[in-house]
Amino acid sequence: MLGQSSAEGQAIARMQCNLARKAKEQPEHKFQRLYRVICQEEWIAEALNRVLKNQGSRTGGVDTITRPWLEENPGRKEKLVSD
Repeated sequence: MLGQSSAEGQAIARMQCNLARKAKEQPEHKFQRLYRVICQEEWIAEALNRVLKNQGSRTGGVDTITRPWLEENPGRKEKLVSD
């Protein structure tokens, strides 16, 4: 899943825009099953890929995981997404 196509990333971006638009235009709307959508492996993989593109990903967070560490440990990226 981590090597997703740009089409999948674009589909996720469109869905995010649609959700944001609906939230802004209809603040009283209550989203159903939103947690289920954003916790899909594809969404988590896309989020991780976006974060790892940021310059700050070279610095460890509270979990001490950095982009270089993930690159040096094959399979860890996939494990992060699937856990």
